[in-house]
Amino acid sequence: MTDRQNSHLPVSSGGFWVELTLSQKLVQEQEDLLHRKFLAALKSWDRREAKFVFDALQEWNKLDEFITLAKNSLSQPDGVTYVLDVVFLRNLVRHLTRTPNEAIAYVSGYDLGQCKALTHIWGLQLDQQSPVYALANPRATVDALIEMLENAVPLLAMAHSHPGSGTFATSPSSTDLAYFGRVKATRADVLGIIVTRGGNVRFVKQGVPFKVLVQGKGIQELEKHVYKVSL
Repeated sequence: MTDRQNSHLPVSSGGFWVELTLSQKLVQEQEDLLHRKFLAALKSWDRREAKFVFDALQEWNKLDEFITLAKNSLSQPDGVTYVLDVVFLRNLVRHLTRTPNEAIAYVSGYDLGQCKALTHIWGLQLDQQSPVYALANPRATVDALIEMLENAVPLLAMAHSHPGSGTFATSPSSTDLAYFGRVKATRADVLGIIVTRGGNVRFVKQGVPFKVLVQGKGIQELEKHVYKVSL
């Protein structure tokens, strides 16, 4: 990457770019090794070994693709990319769907400018809660934000659950849209996440271009910004 190409990246993003490049080199070396093993197994007619190696090769190839997408996101100034793994997403769904009632959580992580990684779930005490509504305790939200500041980690997303299942159940309600609108009016750079008990997840950010990269097995993209995670 030339100086001209990375001149718009924050300093922290530049360091992350270097880490991604080094990681991708190791991944590609592993891909090359497995490719040779796959061909050798085919030549010796060991189809069982060939299938085992091919399955492993596919997973390394997916990781190579993920790193490439992350690097492309860092080099494109138009729009933010949110990065997370399937384990985090699965834990978020489970956290928000432990009871039949709606739940709310904050999500923090690390901010690399155009690339933001979601890493930690902050549960919130609720003043009101029903299958279709939840209201967080104001003091609890302030305490969570203060703790984030003390640990120097930014608030990156606000997540809550919806009743029902399927893609449609993750659609923002009029209450959600009004709330997201108020958040946007404060110029807060926060992603909205809506989940269901069946493992459907929608990412929402009104009027702002963004991308989501989810690493790991057990995740299916149903439509733009909507996923299904195995539980």
